[in-house]
Amino acid sequence: MANNEVHVDGYGFKHVYTNTGLLLHYLCTELTHHYLIQAGVYEEHQKRWTIFMRQHGKDPVKSLPELKTLCRAGIPDRFRKQVWRQLVRYRVRDLIREKGDYYYRNLCNLLPESPLAACYRKQIMDLQDILLAFCIHNPTIGYCQGMNFIAGMALIFMEPEDAFWTLVAIAESYFSPHYFDHSLIGAQADQQILKEMVQEKLPALSAHLEAIDIELSTVTLNWFLAVFFDAVPFQVS
Repeated sequence: MANNEVHVDGYGFKHVYTNTGLLLHYLCTELTHHYLIQAGVYEEHQKRWTIFMRQHGKDPVKSLPELKTLCRAGIPDRFRKQVWRQLVRYRVRDLIREKGDYYYRNLCNLLPESPLAACYRKQIMDLQDILLAFCIHNPTIGYCQGMNFIAGMALIFMEPEDAFWTLVAIAESYFSPHYFDHSLIGAQADQQILKEMVQEKLPALSAHLEAIDIELSTVTLNWFLAVFFDAVPFQVS
C-alpha cells in the first residue's frame, strides 16, 4: 500500500494518507489487529462473549458486572448491535417509558413543519432525521459538532430509532445538561481538567506545547464531543 492509495476498512470507512508516517502507523495498526484476532486470547474472549450472550442475550444488563468486564475488552462485531441497543435503552429506559414507543417516529413526522428543525437544516446533510429529531426533542441543546459522528457511527450497527436513543443517552444521561449545548461549558471544563493533568503527569509535553504555542483543547475538544469514537481503536467499543 502506497501513499494516496485508498483502503476501505471493515466498517466501510475510507482511509488515504499522504504522510508516510501516518501511513506506516495505519498499516501497523491493521497488522496488529490482524494478528490479534488469530491469537488464543482473542478466541477465548470471543468464546466468553458467545457464552454470555447465549445465557443473557435477551437482557444482558441484568448481569451488569460481567457485561462491563467483557465490554472493556471489546465487543465483537456480531454482538455490537444487540449490546449497544440494550445498554442505550437501559440508560434511557425511564425516558422511553415516559415518551412512549412511537416517540421517535412522531418527532420525524414533525420535521417538515418544525421551525426548530428549519433552524438547523442547513447545517445537517446526511443523518438529518435523527439529528433534526433530536433538535426538536431537546431544543436547549439543539445541534452541535460531534453529534453527526455519534449518530453516524451508531447507524452502522443499529436502526435509526436506536441511533436516536443513543444520541439522547449520550447527550442527556451520560453527560451533564450543558455538555453539548451552545456554550459547551461541560466540554470546555473537561479541557481545562485535561490540560492540568497533562501539566502534572506529562510536564515535558505540556512545556513543548506551550513553547510552540499550541493550545491542547484545539486538538482534544473534538475527541470529547465525539466521545472518543474517532480517537481510540474502534474495536474497544
